[in-house]
Amino acid sequence: MRHIFIVNPVAGKGKTLSVIPEIKEYFKDKPEESYEILITERKGHGTELARKATASGNGRIYSVGGDGTLNEVLNGMIHSDYCLGLFAKGSGNDFIRTLCPNQKPDMSVEQIVQGTPKIIDCAKANDTYFINVASVGFDAEVAYNTKIFKKIPLVKGSLSYLFSLFYTLVNMKPYTIRYKMNDMQDSSNYLLIAFCNGKYYGGGFLPAPKADLSDGLLDICRVKHTKRRVIFKCFPKLRDGTHDTLDVVTIEKTKSIHIQSEQELCLNIDGEISKTKDLQIEIIPETVKILVPKTL
Repeated sequence: MRHIFIVNPVAGKGKTLSVIPEIKEYFKDKPEESYEILITERKGHGTELARKATASGNGRIYSVGGDGTLNEVLNGMIHSDYCLGLFAKGSGNDFIRTLCPNQKPDMSVEQIVQGTPKIIDCAKANDTYFINVASVGFDAEVAYNTKIFKKIPLVKGSLSYLFSLFYTLVNMKPYTIRYKMNDMQDSSNYLLIAFCNGKYYGGGFLPAPKADLSDGLLDICRVKHTKRRVIFKCFPKLRDGTHDTLDVVTIEKTKSIHIQSEQELCLNIDGEISKTKDLQIEIIPETVKILVPKTL
């Protein structure tokens, strides 16, 4: 069998590179198996490498990095006959929490390579596929602003996130969004809307506690714009998945949703940030064959 490992050398502060000798050690006494290690060099390179590597034949392709790396590899291999594996080595590692809820993210090469294939859904946001969560609004804007603060000397890591969170809160504005979903449409002011295939995002927040990777449906979490004091109550509840007890929160299942806004919205797709005014999101059932790691 052919095994392709796409490694993001900067994910998880470079700890992905420690996987390379482990991969070589695992395969050294397995001449019947072939493997290739490819290193990404820039944003989007994972998609390019995955698309080229899976253009023909079949086998297994592995993302070695965070959720952003996984998203790039997914978009490169989505139309192939390859099975997707995941080494969760990023800062958030949210998707693995849904895929393997009872295991720690840091698993061995043996556990992952010898995993069991499972067919799951993925979703599509305009022209981009995603396997976990996409969102628009406050949370995506915090992520967008974090990248700006990281450019300031001496402002790194969690400090840049805290600065961004404070800045975004101080300058918070309502996002007026029109949406169509489940034969209904509405327009309102929102704090955020999350479109969930998986349960977790943002480093452990739980917007969709009942999301199922194989139910053929998206879980849509809508949080209406509200006062700052209510927002401060909302985020701890988002962390433990009890936010649906708040009046400003609605969670519904759907196959697709279309949203529009007069203002540009920050869009987060599995940790990758862009901007949009018009967004079509749909679930694509039974699209990805993924490796569920072996339990040791």
